[in-house]
Amino acid sequence: MRLAIVLIGLPLIMYIFTHGYYMGWHLPDPAWLQHAKNHLVRAMFGGVGLGLVGLIITFIPFRKGERWAWWALFVIGFFGFGGFWFSYYIAEFTLESERQKAVIVNALSLVLYSSGLAIAWRRCS
Repeated sequence: MRLAIVLIGLPLIMYIFTHGYYMGWHLPDPAWLQHAKNHLVRAMFGGVGLGLVGLIITFIPFRKGERWAWWALFVIGFFGFGGFWFSYYIAEFTLESERQKAVIVNALSLVLYSSGLAIAWRRCS
């Protein structure tokens, strides 16, 4: 179960870092309208919150093997990581270097997270 916790916890920490710090680089950009910055701050706040809830579930009930925690983490992963891929499908990045980094980080996070859930499936079912 320790491996599953690590495989789930690392992508959640990256998710929190991305939403809490990396996305904030757009805030001082004068090209962004105030309305867009408002949506960005809400997305940052929501992303950090989703990641923190995921970490709490991972380290307390999921570690104990509670079945509902596996399903909660599945839903968190679906909306957290799935949200990136859905937005990527709708609107591509403007900078090629930004796109490559985001795709690599999110693909790796999705593989690690999914692997952690797969490893823990039997223990939590």
